[in-house]
Formats: sequence, C-alpha cells, structure tokens
Amino acid sequence: MVMRISIAVVVVLLAGCAPSSAPSDDDLAWVEQAVVSCAAGPTVRGVDVSVYQGSVDWNAVHAAGWEFAVTRIGDGYGGDSTFTTNWAGIRNAGMIRGAYQFWRATDDQNRLADIVIAAVGRLGPGDLPVMLDIEGASMQGQSAAFIQSQMNLWLSRVEAGTGKKPLIYTGKYAWDPSVQSAAYGSYALWIAAYGANTGGVPTSCPNTPMGWNSWSFWQYSSVGTIPGITTNVDKNLFNGDLAALQVLANGLTGDNCYGTEAQGCGNFGCGCVDHACNGVFCPGSGCTAQHTANCGAFGAGCADGVCSGGTAPGSGCTAKETVDCGHVGCGCVDHHCNGGAACAGTGCTWRETHDCAAFGVNCADHQCAGGYGPGNGCTGKETTDCSAQGCGCVDHACSGGTRCAGSGSTARNALDCGNFGCHSVDGLCSGGFCPGSGCTAKQTADCAARGAGCVDEQCSGGTAAGTGCTARQALDCQHLDAGCELGACTTPGGPVVVDAGQPRPAPEDGGAVGPPEDAGTTVGQPNEDLPMGGVVPPVVQLPAGAAPVTGGCSSAPGGLGLIGLLLLATARRARRVPKSGAATEVFLSRSAASS
Repeated sequence: MVMRISIAVVVVLLAGCAPSSAPSDDDLAWVEQAVVSCAAGPTVRGVDVSVYQGSVDWNAVHAAGWEFAVTRIGDGYGGDSTFTTNWAGIRNAGMIRGAYQFWRATDDQNRLADIVIAAVGRLGPGDLPVMLDIEGASMQGQSAAFIQSQMNLWLSRVEAGTGKKPLIYTGKYAWDPSVQSAAYGSYALWIAAYGANTGGVPTSCPNTPMGWNSWSFWQYSSVGTIPGITTNVDKNLFNGDLAALQVLANGLTGDNCYGTEAQGCGNFGCGCVDHACNGVFCPGSGCTAQHTANCGAFGAGCADGVCSGGTAPGSGCTAKETVDCGHVGCGCVDHHCNGGAACAGTGCTWRETHDCAAFGVNCADHQCAGGYGPGNGCTGKETTDCSAQGCGCVDHACSGGTRCAGSGSTARNALDCGNFGCHSVDGLCSGGFCPGSGCTAKQTADCAARGAGCVDEQCSGGTAAGTGCTARQALDCQHLDAGCELGACTTPGGPVVVDAGQPRPAPEDGGAVGPPEDAGTTVGQPNEDLPMGGVVPPVVQLPAGAAPVTGGCSSAPGGLGLIGLLLLATARRARRVPKSGAATEVFLSRSAASS
C-alpha cells in the first residue's frame, strides 16, 4: 500500500549539484513512502564539485581518503569554467572520475547530450558513467509524460555517445511528484538525502524514489570542508568496496555489461548479461554464450555466471528457475523443472547421480537415496504414481505392493533386515525369523493362483515344494511339538489351538492352564482364515526419510524384541498332546496380566 504523507523540508542550496534556484514548495508538497535503503556492506567516499568550490588540490583530496570525484559539465546549455581543469586533475591524482550535467526539461535534449559528449568523449577505464542531475528546478513545470520523453532522449543519446549507461542523480522529493515513473530502475541511482545535513553521514538511511529499492551512490551532505577543498563540498558514498567501484568505472564486466547496467539490474535482484538483465531472479541463464560454452567443454551447465549442473556442483538452475519450478511442485535441474512431487525425472544432475552411485546409492531430488542409502530412491511424483498403481516405489521404479513385481524394498532395507535373519518386503522386515510371510501382496496372490503359499518371496507349500512356513513359523510350531504347513501348526494327535494364531507362553512362563473364554482358532489342519504364522504380529517399519536406517528389526517395540523372542522360544517348555484316546485339545493362554 502506498501512503502519501506531507513533509516539511529544509532546502539547502547545493554547493556542487545545484541549480540556479532552489526547489519550490510545490515540488515538495508530497512524496510516496518508499523503501528505506542502507548500504549493503563496505562503502567508498567521494565528492562532487562545480565552480562553487574554486580551485581544488586533488592530490590532497585523494591523500585524505576520498577515492572518487564528479565534476560539473554545466547547467543546461551553460558551461562550468572549472570542468576542464577538474576533469584532468581528478585523473592525474589517481582518483576515479565522473562528470554530471544539471538537466532542464524544456531544453533541446540532443543539444544537451552533445554538450556532454563533447566534454567527456568516449569514456574509458577509470571513468564513471555521466550523471544526469535531475532536481526540482529541472522539471520547469512540465507534465510527467513530457519529462519522461525528454529524459529518454538525453539518456539514449548520452549512452550511445559516451559508451556507458548514465547514472541518474535525484531526490525522492523531486522524482516522485514530477517524474512519477518506476520504469528507470535499470539505471544506477545516485540519491540525494541529507538528513540533518551536519557534514557527517546521517544515522538514518535514505528513502529511495519509486523504481529503486537500493542506491549506488548517496549524496549525504552538502556542508563541511575536507583537505584540498576550502569551501563547503558535497560528500558522497558508493554502495560497495573499491573493487566494485573500479568495475563500475572500468566499463564492461565479464558478462558484457557496463558497471552501471550491472548495478541497475542488481536493483531487481538480477544479473546482467550482454547489456540486459538476465539470470538470478530474471529470465535467462545468467551466462554469456562464451561462458556457457566454456562450462559445456567440461560437461557442465552454466547458471548465474558460474559452471553449475551437469558435471559441476550445483543444480544448474538460476534462482528464478528454482523458485518457478517449486511453485508447481518440482525441483529444477539444468534449467528445467525435474523431479519433486509433480515433474518427471530423477531431480538430480549427472554429477549428483554419479557421486551417489560411488557409494551404491541412487539419487532423488538432489539427495542420495535408495540403493544402500536411506530413503526409497524415488521422487515424490514417482512414489505417488506407483502408489496409484497399488505399488511401492524403489530406486525410480514401481516395485512390490499389490500389483508390481519386485520386493518393494531397497538394498539397504534388505541388508538391515537380513542382519536379523529376515527378508524385506515393501520396506518392512518380514519372513525369515521376523513376523509375516516375507512376500508382497502380489507375490502372495500369484502363488495362491497356483494353489501354493508364499514364503520369503517364493511359492512354497500346497502345489509347490516346501512347507509353506517361514523359519519363524516353523520355530513357533516346533515348540508346540507341532508341524507347520502353509503357516499353520498341526499335530498327528489332534488340533492345537492357539490364541489369535500365535503360540502363547507355557504355564511355567506365566501362561494360564486351560482355555480362555474365546478359545481361539482350531488349526488341526491349515486354516485359510488364519494368517501366516497364526497372526501377523506388529510389523517392523523401517525408518523413512533422510535419516539413516539403522537397527533393522531391532527397531521393533521392545528394542531387541525379536532376539528376545527367539531366546525365549528356545527355553520354552512344550506342552505335548496325549498319544492315546480321543484327540485332546491343548489350550495355551496368555497370563492375566498380558490378556
């Protein structure tokens, strides 16, 4: 929301960038609330001068720590008698130099621009771009549309003639009510904001005019003397260190942009390539054709001026591309939306995939996952797509579940479960010495269609070779002196009843003698209503996500519960079925405390 506020302004006649008359009260009647912008880091001190400063000892100015100076070419058609001396003196003192022209809206803009071009010629290394000085008196009562049109003529002609994109010097008080445009943010801003104007840097940072959210130069005071100048002088800061100022003054950057262009694009969070805003938060790769080719020679992509993606570290995407892909639920790889929850692809660069593979791990969404690493090795989209088919997802392929071939588990899952003598299906420890059949739903259904059971991912029992029992099931039945067939305990002497399909502790281990009220299921022969092993005990869920999967089945409730059960089973006393007479049902029940 834009707020309009009235302000009272103490107008100080500028010693350097000063018109012949001060801005009128009408010029200062209102401004728009704008961004308060402080320096981003180190700053460099400089001055701007005109005929009002008289003769200047530039060597003394430089020795006092002032690194740049800007001298006035003139006011409109009128010239400044000190320009030629100052222009040469600044350079001879080893300082970075610049020039400005006080601008007037009703003057012939071609003539004004030609005066500038004749004064400075083609700018070279060490020369700042020419500054357009636009203040309240510059407007001359003209409309915003007329002012903009005239400015555009001056800016384009001066840029073409001097070879560098001009700077714009202005204050919020002048720009917002008169120019009324946010379209000039690509020009580096030289802002005038004095605060109390005591000669020192104000404690508060300046409000930028519309179109800018940062400044390149800040004229913070018009009073006070410095070594080499005996009169009041305008004092300024450059928003950056000396190296950045030298880039601005020395012309083209490595991305084929003038320093002012790079500064202007930076106001929008963008890079600059070939004289246009490109990359970072603007469209484009942020790389020149040459830079892209240089990176490509090594199998890498290029993003925001650095080799990225492909064989190089990084995603190969600009900040804008990454944000845009994220908005549609995807990751970004090599300048394209890839992976994530909504896009095809692994979500990994060649480098990321290769680095993960060196450890036997796949890569998904820029992370090592699957294989012998944590995670399932699938992107969000792959996982969702496989789930819609009734399958799990392992290492970028549908696996397991009710409809897909495969175990539904990664190599890491299988290794962790194998440490406890178990198989792994659908990411769970199952079969072998763990609860469960060790088969996926699809494997179980496929074996059942052949009249067989399924054990440890193989058809077993029924029409197939084998008993149809896991090691866990066989062990449980053995402790009842029972056989095991298709996951059920059987004895020649009669049925053995188990509570919910799992052998109970013997009375000596705390179990009760005699049947409970619900006697459980009689399983003298295989009972299709009885799950494998009598019951599907609590499953052992392998941890998901980025955290390493550790402990395998030991992560079940009770810590090393499986190992404890095995030891308990070894010591458990069996309850035998009598050999003579009618078949006697033997009931094993849980203790009252556990029932």
